[in-house]
Order: sequence, then C-alpha cells, then structure tokens
Amino acid sequence: MTKGADPTLPHPRILCLHGGGVNATIFRLQCRTLITLLSPHFRLVFADAPYPCPPHAAITSVYGASYGPFYRWLRYEDTHDPVTATDASRAVLKQCRDAMDADDELGGTGEWVGVLGFSQGAKMAASLLWLTGWLDPRPLPKPMGMDVRFRFGVFMAGSAPVTLLDPKGNLVAPKHVDTAETVGMRFQDFPERPEGEHVIELPTLHVHGLQDPGVFRHKRMLELYCKEGTTRLVRWDGGHRLPFKSSDVQLIELNMIVAPNLAVLKAKLDKIPRGLKPFFEQLFNDIDLSDRDRSDMVFLLATSSDEMNALMYSWLDDLTDPGFPYNRHAHPYSDEEVISRQNTVRSQLANLTKGLVEVKASRGSRGHPDCFDSS
Repeated sequence: MTKGADPTLPHPRILCLHGGGVNATIFRLQCRTLITLLSPHFRLVFADAPYPCPPHAAITSVYGASYGPFYRWLRYEDTHDPVTATDASRAVLKQCRDAMDADDELGGTGEWVGVLGFSQGAKMAASLLWLTGWLDPRPLPKPMGMDVRFRFGVFMAGSAPVTLLDPKGNLVAPKHVDTAETVGMRFQDFPERPEGEHVIELPTLHVHGLQDPGVFRHKRMLELYCKEGTTRLVRWDGGHRLPFKSSDVQLIELNMIVAPNLAVLKAKLDKIPRGLKPFFEQLFNDIDLSDRDRSDMVFLLATSSDEMNALMYSWLDDLTDPGFPYNRHAHPYSDEEVISRQNTVRSQLANLTKGLVEVKASRGSRGHPDCFDSS
C-alpha cells in the first residue's frame, strides 16, 4: 500500500443503507463514530436510495436542507408515486450495485461480508440478507452479482417484514414476505413463529431504541423473521435515531466484530455429521437462556484459535463493558490469583458449554498454573 493510501481499502466491506428522507452523505456523518471504531476491521460503503423525496423532519432540524437531495428506498406513504415491484426492485438493487462498483474504482478490494441499515435502510438490509440465503440453494442468478455473499446483517430500528427484491419479475414471494411496490406500513401478513421461507438464517445484530415509538415493529423483525440462535440485540435508551453515546456505539462495534465469527461458527456446525447434530443441539438447549450470550462468547473465543490461554476466559463478564480494559488497574498476578482465575474458568466452561470446551495443560507447560488452554 502506498504512503497516504486509505488503510481500509483491503478490509472486508459492509454495504450501508440510509433511512427514508436521508442520503448517503448524511448517513456517513451519522455513522462517523462507528466508522472510526470499525476501521481496523471493516470498510463501510454508503449507497444512496433511488427515489427522491422530502427530507425527514429529524434530518432538517439537525442538518438543514443544504445536504440534499434526499431519497427513499421504497414507498412508505400513499402520496409516493406508484411503481411496479419489478421496477422498484431493479432500482434498489442498481443503487446498491453502483455504490459497490464505485468503491471498487476507489481501490476497495475487500470481500463484501455484511449489510447495515437504519430504519427503511435496515428493512432493505434485512431484505438483501434474506434474499442472499433464500436464493443460495436455487440455481438462479444472484441479483447482487455472483461475487456477493453477505454473511451477516446489522439492523438499526429495522421494521418487519422483509421484501422480495426481484428485478426480473420471475419469483413468487413466499408467505409473510412483502413485495416492492406496496406501501410497507400497510403489511399485515405477519407470521406467528420464525419458521418458514421468510426467515433470515444468517447472523444478525439488532439495535433497538427503547423510546422509539416503532420498537414493536423492530421486535417483530428480530423475533419473527430471524432464526432463533442467530441474533444479537443491543438496546439503548433513545428514540428513532442512531445511537451517539460512545458506550452505545462501542457495544454495536463489539457485536459487529462478533457477527462474522458467528457466521463461521454456524458453517462449522452445519458440517457436523447428521447423527451427531441432535446430540449437540440438545447440549445447546440445556444451556440456561440467561447465559446464552455468555455461552456464545465462549464458543467464539474457543473457535477463534486452536490454542488460547484459558485465563482469557476469566474476563468474560468484562467484555460487554465499553471501558474494559482501560478502566482496570494493571498489576502482576500472583500464583494464587492465577489459580483462582483458573478455577473460575473451569466452573464457567462447565456451565456455559456443557463440557464441549474444557481446560487442559498445554504442551510444555510443566504444570505451571498460568499455562492452560481450552480445547
């Protein structure tokens, strides 16, 4: 890389989709803290929606009208011009593909791994991720191109349902899936359970504002349109806008780094011989619901390295603290403290993994208490 070149150019890329009545420039400004935090790991690429519209009221109060024009992805009001499902799908996918191609021209070379969106953009992000999984086993052209296989999604204030984006008009929307020509807020064919063709099976991160009047719609996306066991949720005390406090954004960053690893873990689990899968599923189901997030962290840590010092797991409960490790006093640990943490790890692993991850003496450790690995 030449001196002064953007260091994110080779990073895995995430396509970012703004909300209705906004644009890519403003969404990039809104995500500036997240961009900084994620820059060692991902490159974020922002796309404009296809249809011009008036600015969202919350946008003009902060940015004014000088950042226009403003856009929407699909219809969400009756006053929006009618459009066919095929034309709307083609327009949405073209905007996404154009933004991705433009980033290629800027020198971006990383794989396209994720899709992120806010509000209507989150609905589109969910629809793209669902479409990736739904089309994958079918011998059909992939609308985003054969080089794009999104692995995870981040939905900030994203409302159900997902929408079928079919640029050729050859596909039939499964039950509980909307089509691109409708006014989305009128959809009523919601499922009762996250089972069926409408379900997103790839890992997803959901960000919900507890004061958002539409949070019940966002919960539908999480609870009814995403496969159980593949989701993570960040709640923050705010309304229908992006989180801005450092602690809230850092939680999103942490979970976004975890999300691709969940996709890798899922792929590994899918390779388990059929006869053993019920056995492992029963072990996972025996883990207490209140411990599922911590259990996920253990499995992700264990699968991220062939050998990891077991003491790393003794800080498991600190990982969700945005100030960790900077708010901790650094000091050398005595043998007694190391042994105490080692015993804590053994107990944690027994409860959180049902014996699937255990501590053993590492090769050449000679019994020293700080040289143990998980396996």
